[in-house]
Amino acid sequence: MESDKQCMVGDRWVDEQWRKNWHRRMPDGGCTSQQYIDMQQSLQYLELSDHGDTWECTLQQDGSFIVDCIRMHIDEKIFIQEGNTETRWNNLVPIEVNILV
Repeated sequence: MESDKQCMVGDRWVDEQWRKNWHRRMPDGGCTSQQYIDMQQSLQYLELSDHGDTWECTLQQDGSFIVDCIRMHIDEKIFIQEGNTETRWNNLVPIEVNILV
């Protein structure tokens, strides 16, 4: 719903409050309205900084993203709990596709 698709989160935080710049008004009720309320609650205690954004994987102590670590996490949390065996990797497709599937 944002008019400026290139804006940053910090562009919408002005004078200690969130400012919307939407191309249409928020519908009353429904899924979109609830998602907006949920987002506001999630951002309630957000602290913004001037530092650039980074990605961090919380499964590794140093924050690095390691595919094997993600695979083991998926195996432990999803497949093994359901009684299945470990995931089988298809070597004919890129590793990212294996993760997605």
